[in-house]
Amino acid sequence: MTMNHPLLVNKLTMPNLNQVVHRQTLVKQLHDASDYPLIVIQAAAGFGKTHLIYDWLSHSDQHVCWLTLDEMNDVPSEFWQYICASFNGLSPKVTQAVQPLLDNRYIEDVTPICDGIITALHAFTRSRNRPNHCVLVLDDFHHIKNKKILASLARLIDHKPYWLQVVISSRTLPDLSIPSRLSKKSVFLITSAQLNYTVEECKDVLNIHPERPRSDEEIHHIFNISQGWPAVVQLLAISQSASSLTPNSINANNQDYVSEFLMEEIYSSINPNIKRILNIACILPHFNLNIIQGISAEPIEPDVFDELTTSGLIMHVNATHNADFITVKMHELFRTWLEHNLNQSDPELIFSLRKNAMYWLIDKKQYEDAFSLAATIKDWSNASLILGYMIEDQVNVSRLDYLNFLLEKIPQSYIESLPKLSLLKAMIAFSQYKKRALNHYIICAKTSLNRLKIQEEDNHSSLLLELGIHDDRDLNIVTGTLVVFEDLISLFDGHKHNIKSISPDFNLDGSHPMQAWWMHLKFVYSFMHEDLNNALELGQEALRIARTQNNILCSISTASWLSHCLYQTGKTEQAMALLLDLKKWLTHIGALNVPNIFSLYASLGYLYIEALDYQRAQGMLELAEKTVTEFSEPREVMFNLYHFKFKLLMSQDKQEDALLCIKQMHEYEANNIHNQSASEAYSAMPDTHILECLHALKTKNAQPIILWAMQYQDADDALPIKQSFENFIKVIGLTLSGQDLSEELCELIEQARSSNNHARRLSLELFQCAVHYGQGQREIAGTLLLGLLEQATAFGYRQLILDGGPSIEPLLESLETLTHLPKPIRSLRHELLNSIHKVTDPFEPEIPSIHSPSQLDEQAQNKRKQFDTLTNRESEVLAQLALGLRNQDIARALNISLATVKRHIQNIYSKLHINSRTEAALLFNHLSV
Repeated sequence: MTMNHPLLVNKLTMPNLNQVVHRQTLVKQLHDASDYPLIVIQAAAGFGKTHLIYDWLSHSDQHVCWLTLDEMNDVPSEFWQYICASFNGLSPKVTQAVQPLLDNRYIEDVTPICDGIITALHAFTRSRNRPNHCVLVLDDFHHIKNKKILASLARLIDHKPYWLQVVISSRTLPDLSIPSRLSKKSVFLITSAQLNYTVEECKDVLNIHPERPRSDEEIHHIFNISQGWPAVVQLLAISQSASSLTPNSINANNQDYVSEFLMEEIYSSINPNIKRILNIACILPHFNLNIIQGISAEPIEPDVFDELTTSGLIMHVNATHNADFITVKMHELFRTWLEHNLNQSDPELIFSLRKNAMYWLIDKKQYEDAFSLAATIKDWSNASLILGYMIEDQVNVSRLDYLNFLLEKIPQSYIESLPKLSLLKAMIAFSQYKKRALNHYIICAKTSLNRLKIQEEDNHSSLLLELGIHDDRDLNIVTGTLVVFEDLISLFDGHKHNIKSISPDFNLDGSHPMQAWWMHLKFVYSFMHEDLNNALELGQEALRIARTQNNILCSISTASWLSHCLYQTGKTEQAMALLLDLKKWLTHIGALNVPNIFSLYASLGYLYIEALDYQRAQGMLELAEKTVTEFSEPREVMFNLYHFKFKLLMSQDKQEDALLCIKQMHEYEANNIHNQSASEAYSAMPDTHILECLHALKTKNAQPIILWAMQYQDADDALPIKQSFENFIKVIGLTLSGQDLSEELCELIEQARSSNNHARRLSLELFQCAVHYGQGQREIAGTLLLGLLEQATAFGYRQLILDGGPSIEPLLESLETLTHLPKPIRSLRHELLNSIHKVTDPFEPEIPSIHSPSQLDEQAQNKRKQFDTLTNRESEVLAQLALGLRNQDIARALNISLATVKRHIQNIYSKLHINSRTEAALLFNHLSV
């Protein structure tokens, strides 16, 4: 199941252009330019750019991937989604690898998508099904101005395989370094001067209706007055006379005169029934009989519509038989003129037609076209309703770039007066931590909704529609959304007393779109108040609801918090399984590029650090850094990127890099957080200054943490989870200053024990162990550490032990004298010492037959070479093995026999020099990272 919105089929279909003259000379030039990587046809409207491409391709044996662009495609996610759809006609394998990066997601770095397509295209070169030559046509490219799109497309053009050619038609010269490409002879350019009709071509066009033959004198007259401009010649072919025109009176800069002529000679002579269709059709870029009948107040006869399609005014006929898809397009110059003329002569009629069309499109769920019409007639209430429909699927809410793109089309005054639009702008401001804008739009939404409280009951329904709210159920959704959203803001700002929706009196309907976020709110509230047992139940329920509702942002955020909660309660294996399962689901539905996906990578990275697997943690860090976008919430970035990066560097004893990371944190806070927040205590996260103290302590400088502890004062309204952490740091600092805080330390240990926070309890007891060691009580410290190692084995803690301070190493070494250490503790001791010094322990445990991650690291190059020897089918079987599937399940998934699966597995074992499914899974996952 891929969560992408419906693509417009007509944009991906090469149009069938009626009554087009064969342009033999230009077609031959295009044939001869087949070796050029890029062809650009650039001219103003009406010069027949699309006609020429159609003419060329209809006279050649080439595979065509077609895409007609519009302004909605000037967003990376939209553009590349359609590019992939056009390549799917070539082979779905070309886009299979990159589709998960694209589906309805905000794209910050499009390079991986571009490179993935290039790689797949080169791989397809060896396919038996590859055509000899393929043309990717990007029609109406002048709509594309986004720098990221242009840069990535240039990369595709520069590195594509030899058999693929890119053809662009545009009213302006595309920003693709055309002058440089011309100098290198890597682009073939056709401009308006070459597109003008010759006299012979004018003759072919003008005599396209045999019943109205033109004399040579008349043809030369039309050629002279039109200067060969294709659009004018085509329209003159429809008219009865050209006597009112004089030479040089028609050109691209004199369209007013052309319009006057069109009115006189063409429109006035059209059959009234066809004219009625044209009056409706001119408001739409594409149309068919169904939509005309849906908008028209009177029935439209099919034969009248057929007469229109052969009149010469219909230029594009799309090759689709589905009546719900728009199938024809009017001559663009005539459509533009007619729409303008009706705007001037009968504004009430065209307003009514546009409104009817908007409602028809809404009914057909063609929301983008409906939104465009709503914006044209400035019907902002319906624009608000349409946006609501577009984001009812929670997946679309995660497309914050596209949502922002649509909202920018609406005047600010209407956004402020319509509560849905105010809330959408508030959500975007929240994602960027723009506090002033966030507060402003929240106030706007409240002000609008307050109008309903003072309005008379009789006007309730009309006021709802005026506010862009469909009915009372829709109103309940908006008001419930506002309450939960405000509470989320308060929670993450650390203002726990402002939260209303955790009250037993508050409830949301099970189908409410904010149901998952509400449960997430209650979960995080419990977690922050250290009610961990309750938090685990709420978190698992929140994640279940979020995944059921396909609420991607909430799923990732909940899973990230839940993994930390599981870690604190000693369930590290369960935390890892949860995150990997979520990643698998997100990959399956194509959701790996949402604004908070970095949180998933960072959460996995934390667990890899805990497992002492720094290489995988580094891989997660690199993914997290690549996937932070302008819509990623800055406080999430601080914790899930910078704090994670700091911990990884400290765990690897990279002190200088860790210090640089702290500097980067301060800069990021200054630029993205403190300039929006009234105080530095902007959330429930630990203060960055504490990290400076911990860094100094790691370098044996205790002064910063002592000074911090002496100046620390408990905040009355601090969240318990933050206060407990700071109290721990305070105890460390004051103890290092020489004070005896053993009672306070014991009290913190009991608090952690009572809240089931095993991670903090063990950290406190490790500090207690260090205190005993520092006081010369080595035996007590050793005994205490032995008990902690036993618990760490059960809970899956590794890095937590190493973070216990410099006394851990000698204490671990001292355990060597104990001859009756249980095997799990001996194994853990060896693992920890090996991580510290890479030493060989005399009590080294028996190594299992499977390869450990460290062994995999040493053999990575050889294994990658062996991995490359697998066939495509063997690689597919290996991927299924890594998911833990049985042979029967693999056979069913790949539609092959059980015997074939077994044979592939034997080949995999032989090529990779492994002996078990476990080894295969470990190796595949390692090489995938």
